[in-house]
Amino acid sequence: MNHQNQAPWMEIKILTLHQCRDSKNLKKSALRYALISLTLTKDVIISVSENDSHIFSTASLDLRKIAPKTLRPIAGMERMQRELKEPNQLSLFATMMDSDVMILQYFVFKLAPLVRPDLGKMLSTKSALFATDDIYNRPLTPIVIKYVIEGTPDIIRVKELILNNWIKAKYENGSPRFGELTHYVSHWMGFAFWTPEKKFNIGEHVKIKGSESGFTTETQLTVYMNELSTKPYEKYKSPWELIIVPNIVRERFADRTPRSAVIINFHHCLTDGFGLLTLMSKISSSVVGSGVESKSPEKKVLARQQKISLGGICKGVYFLLRAPYDFISYMIVKVDPTKYNSWHLPEAELEKEWTISPATEHISSELVKEIKNCYGVSFNAVILAAFTGSIRNVMLCHPTKKVPDFIRVSVPVPVSSHPGKLRNVWYRLNFLHFDEFECECQFYEVK
Repeated sequence: MNHQNQAPWMEIKILTLHQCRDSKNLKKSALRYALISLTLTKDVIISVSENDSHIFSTASLDLRKIAPKTLRPIAGMERMQRELKEPNQLSLFATMMDSDVMILQYFVFKLAPLVRPDLGKMLSTKSALFATDDIYNRPLTPIVIKYVIEGTPDIIRVKELILNNWIKAKYENGSPRFGELTHYVSHWMGFAFWTPEKKFNIGEHVKIKGSESGFTTETQLTVYMNELSTKPYEKYKSPWELIIVPNIVRERFADRTPRSAVIINFHHCLTDGFGLLTLMSKISSSVVGSGVESKSPEKKVLARQQKISLGGICKGVYFLLRAPYDFISYMIVKVDPTKYNSWHLPEAELEKEWTISPATEHISSELVKEIKNCYGVSFNAVILAAFTGSIRNVMLCHPTKKVPDFIRVSVPVPVSSHPGKLRNVWYRLNFLHFDEFECECQFYEVK
């Protein structure tokens, strides 16, 4: 391979590939979210360009701190595929390198307390994937949710609750239970660590947001949540905040009972949904001020469990027979998704601006229940059908591009044995098909 006409280059070793963005222009391609080490190998070549402003983000090494010049990969996943010839060789290649990063991670884990005692604990493997995000400049994986409650919570009382139930919560051995809430993310030796804030101030994390008019509409609240979804977290502070928005006006309802919104803005490197639920369970009843005890709903048998038909059995057999083919297809398609889906644009064609909508227009839960009972499916199945159906409807409005036979979607699935602390604990399932057969089963119009 000729390197004479290229910019000065260094060789690094790809250890784990989490996501691949490819492009015909190799200089603009990006292998993102990759765990790498500085061991000199000839697996992948990275060029150093003085005039290129693109930042090559990684999960284990902050290359911007290692070299003053930014890095651009010139060898993408498709080149590795061509050189390795066979998909099974590619899998073996990645598996062998996984062991390397585990050895390096263990070495850094043991070395950190001796060399960098100012650092806290190392982020867990799955949390480290989210820590590859540019948390303090342009975060891409925040968790922004809201609770709408009656009345207006006392901000001082809320701060006391969080201090006592989150910040000061400890295990029996005296160690902090949610210590990450007072630590920010820093990097050393290419790995992410929790570093204690120099002076933790609860007022920097728990806030109240008012309005010039004295009230906030639901539309304004949605716009504000959009802004939070792309807002950088404050540097050298733990990436989370709880914001109280008083005097919410619910435009859809005649009821004008005073309400407030409690907005939770956590970066995903802190925890997953179950961890966030654990946190909220510590303060939710006190914040709402309700003395009503929650009752466990009676377990109901789903209609789909009652209707065991020949068609349902055939679909189950069809799924089992098709699963191996789907898996092999996924392994092939993921190398170059642009070849099979014209809606999947190469990175060079992507626009910098993007739109995030954390909330849709109101959908009646009673309507969803009516649909699920009619078709004998679950509540989530109806929501998924509405979501995928809306995507397909958008595609049908653009005749220049056809609706693809399938779309690759990753779905995180929580596990039952969650430790009940701030962790990312989940598995990821990859689904392929978006074809006419499934459209007949899944796409329902929900207004």
